[in-house]
Amino acid sequence: MGRSYYFIGIGGIGMSSLAHLLLDRGASVSGEDSKQTPIIEALQKRGAQITDKLSGSPIVIYSSAIPVNHPRRIEALQKGLKCMHRSELLKEVMEEKRALLVAGTHGKTSSSSLLAHMLDTCGYKPSFVIGGIAPSLIRHGRWNDGEYFVAEADESDGSFLNLQGYGGIITNVEKDHLDFWKSHRALYEGFSTFANQLESPELTFWSADDPTLRKLNIKGWSYGRALDADARLTSLVQEKEGLCFSMTFQGKEIKDLFLPLVGEYQALNCMAAFALAMQLGCAEERLREGLRRFKGIKRRLELKGVIKGISIYDDYAHHPTAISQMIQSLKAAVGARRVITIFEPHRYSRTEEMMEEFAAALSLSNTCIITDIYGAGEAPIKGVTGERLYQKVDSTQAKFYVPRPELKEKVLAYCQAGDVVVTVGAGPITKLSDELVEGMQ
Repeated sequence: MGRSYYFIGIGGIGMSSLAHLLLDRGASVSGEDSKQTPIIEALQKRGAQITDKLSGSPIVIYSSAIPVNHPRRIEALQKGLKCMHRSELLKEVMEEKRALLVAGTHGKTSSSSLLAHMLDTCGYKPSFVIGGIAPSLIRHGRWNDGEYFVAEADESDGSFLNLQGYGGIITNVEKDHLDFWKSHRALYEGFSTFANQLESPELTFWSADDPTLRKLNIKGWSYGRALDADARLTSLVQEKEGLCFSMTFQGKEIKDLFLPLVGEYQALNCMAAFALAMQLGCAEERLREGLRRFKGIKRRLELKGVIKGISIYDDYAHHPTAISQMIQSLKAAVGARRVITIFEPHRYSRTEEMMEEFAAALSLSNTCIITDIYGAGEAPIKGVTGERLYQKVDSTQAKFYVPRPELKEKVLAYCQAGDVVVTVGAGPITKLSDELVEGMQ
């Protein structure tokens, strides 16, 4: 490829996936980030340079999280360097391929990972850029020889409207990221525009279980539990080892698919990806085998350890619906065992907008422990706190508010053999799961 790229915030999951893809193409990659992480270490092993020096004439890549007054953006402007938003780079690299885009409030990473994995299993050699770590794919960004490119389409900043897809999956639409969209109507219109930009209805799948998507008149195949869905989930059993489910599509019954994950929502994500892969010509038996070998996604009900009879999970859920689905799925999988949910709210604006919905979702857990809000760069909002959310949780079961510095010791003292503990949130709460595993040994 011969080009040189500099990423501001190269350790972010979306930025690093593109950095890996560019390294595959022979580009020179450098960038900076505020801290050293395993993601950055993996890039360094492949030749990426981590530096805060803008040397030479690279194309500078930034995301919506990088403000216009960031020192490197100012320096790039002063030097006359070309700057591109992450979505502009993604659009550019996908132009040589047929893009299969996955959008939705929840389920993007699971659906796109499953789709890329199944296409890879069937020998299609897809390129992909995914917002999560799926061990089955080795890396979360890759350039390959095949004609298809699987990518998540991000609605949080409206950048998915910059992308032109050949086909794709739309998992759901719920109120979120209203700091950008300003209104529910604008958000829904954004998804409508995105759906209309998908070129092939034969390769477009949308959830029939989502009331908003039903109103958007999307051209393509519907999927879900709904009786009128084109691809319909007909049975589901959560077994200890994973999900066993059946579906119908285009008059064909596809029985006893097995996916080693937890939760009905994962079966639905899988079903959309499975049907899309079939539309591309993948053989059913190879798809079945691919599903059985799928190793899940980090931070999606990821089992971190079983210590002294206590199971410790970590999950990325940071929206009320995702939290509700996760807790219900986990309780179905573990039976009568006590589920302890430790939640770190993500962003003050989201917590304020959906305070009641968060409280209702967290009330589903046997024990709910809420800690301080992780602002993700946002300024605090008066009266919006983790303690206030704790007060709103209406449950006859146990609930606690614990400041973040006290979490580890309080949880270690509270847990008993047989408990199932899950750390929940999109921020640094993930570190607590490792702290608990270490503290219990």
